[in-house]
Amino acid sequence: MKISSLHASLLLLASLGSPRLMAHTNLHSFAGGDADGASPQGSLTLIDPTLYGMTEFGGSANKGTLFKTSADGTGFSLVHTFLGGTNDGAFPLGSLTLSGSTLFGMTVVGGTGQGTIFKINTDGTGFILLHSFSPSPSDGWAPIGAVIVSDSVLFGMTQQGGSRGNGMIFKMNTDGTGFTLLHSFELTPDGQLPRGSLSLSGNVLFGMTQHGGASSSGTLFKINTDGTGYSVLHDFTSFGSDGHNPWGSLTLAGETLFGMTASGGTNSGSGTIFTINTDGSGFQVLHTFYGSRDGATGDPNDGAEPQGSLLLSGNILFGMTRQGGIRGDGAVFQINTDGTAFTLLDSFGGARDGVHPMADPTLSPSGHKLFGMTPEGGASGNGVIFSLAMNRPPVADASATPTLFLSPDGSNAPVVLDGSRSSDPDGDTLQYLWFLGDFAAPVATGIVATVVLPVGTNSISLVVSDGIAAATNTILVQVITLAQAVDNLVAAVTNNVSRSQPLIASLSAAIASIDRSNPTAAINQLRAFQEQIRAQLQPLDPDLAQIMLQASQAVIDNLTGGLAGSGPGGGASPRFDHMVRNSDGSIRLQLLGDSGHNYTVAASTNMLDWEPIGAAVDRGNGTFEFEDTNAVRIATRFYRFISP
Repeated sequence: MKISSLHASLLLLASLGSPRLMAHTNLHSFAGGDADGASPQGSLTLIDPTLYGMTEFGGSANKGTLFKTSADGTGFSLVHTFLGGTNDGAFPLGSLTLSGSTLFGMTVVGGTGQGTIFKINTDGTGFILLHSFSPSPSDGWAPIGAVIVSDSVLFGMTQQGGSRGNGMIFKMNTDGTGFTLLHSFELTPDGQLPRGSLSLSGNVLFGMTQHGGASSSGTLFKINTDGTGYSVLHDFTSFGSDGHNPWGSLTLAGETLFGMTASGGTNSGSGTIFTINTDGSGFQVLHTFYGSRDGATGDPNDGAEPQGSLLLSGNILFGMTRQGGIRGDGAVFQINTDGTAFTLLDSFGGARDGVHPMADPTLSPSGHKLFGMTPEGGASGNGVIFSLAMNRPPVADASATPTLFLSPDGSNAPVVLDGSRSSDPDGDTLQYLWFLGDFAAPVATGIVATVVLPVGTNSISLVVSDGIAAATNTILVQVITLAQAVDNLVAAVTNNVSRSQPLIASLSAAIASIDRSNPTAAINQLRAFQEQIRAQLQPLDPDLAQIMLQASQAVIDNLTGGLAGSGPGGGASPRFDHMVRNSDGSIRLQLLGDSGHNYTVAASTNMLDWEPIGAAVDRGNGTFEFEDTNAVRIATRFYRFISP
């Protein structure tokens, strides 16, 4: 039964099964105390190969730390211990921002007032307090997010303070001069309690507030870098489908913004992922979270309550949720920017694992690994740093499948489909599905499969899945009658051989015999053609002669059923000729068989369980070859050949 492409894609996902979860690795468990931090907050900053971050507690004063560690988890050390008081900050709750070799950050308390902005070199030297916040109408206090850097200017927000006490937006120079309050939030209509960071596009800043606005559920706003032009682009609603109470920052891609809310969504969801244009139009919910909050209720393949921001790579958004996943202790996910292909990558929880991530992940320069932190869990319960190897999609390659097959009976032919050139950059085990045209169900499975195809041009799609991602390769396989095969020979002789008439006469007689269902006469005419080729063409153009000899022999084999005398195999079962291990560790096999036949190569490590791994290539004269590139990873390998 043929179905629409939409239905086909849905059935395809079902046939591939549920995606497997990837496994994160804990790089460091925070122990607290003088030499370590506790309760990491915010996201990690990667200066390859070193990760930098901050903890809310720990260090000699138990007021937080700034740390660094290698991306493999080695070399953990404290870069700075926060002491509080007038000359230092305390209890950082945000992330670091890198500019050159300088890190900028904020603490929620400390300094001469209520929080600080500081800078420090990546080697730990040059720590300076750039600004101490104070609870005055012209200043803010309790900063929670991170600053952003544009040229020599810092922009940021505080959760409280300003003229109304609801938080404010500020700018200052990177040397600590020129502190300016750009905007004080009013509860209505423009928002209250900004918790994330600002996003910059040109001379426009974008951000969100957790509360306030028309429905007291948070807002999404924009403001010019000089403090003018403040406007609310979207009011989140308490009971609508758009979610409410955004905690994180906005992610900018061209003229599009992406973000998350910690609560709400359709049908009492547990938060949302949304998109909106920078002019305030086109608001759309891409995903509503329905993950488990306790490990027992909700969808274990979804997250719940995101309290961070999204990371954009290409057309994929990555993020974390504080709850949800298999145990209800948080999850890592990815989703396409158009809202499709939401996938839970990993779940948190269990013995000695981190729990309840609250920030955003960090991507390695190669794009193959995510880094993040959880403020709780781990060996001491003080949180962890983790890495998650990103799945790279497989490569589907059906090009080892011959594109031309002959039909002995004039209606269909057995065809060997070969996906052995497919691969996976992560070395994952692959699943192979073969589809014919737009049929919904696969016609075959396995790396090598034999199917019967009708005469004509057939569209064959190979879908390869590693359990997380899938790739497709479509090829055209032509099945022709024996008479059509001889017609092709006539055309080749006409176009490439001088004094072609005697050759064409033999081929025309063979076609007439095939049409009269007289295979014996057709075989005799084709063998006469072969003798003429050897005498007339082979001395002048041996390569072209070999091609025509092979093509005519394939027709003879099909006329005789390939049962006798078609090559060194002599119609008998295929037999090994020799085996060679190449310098790269791969193995090249050669066997002797009947030209025109298809031989599948199967491999085993115990001579009991056999797996098809490819199809041997007909080199002519009854010689077939196959190269096993996977033999590099396998110490002992047995082979056998199967004729379908």
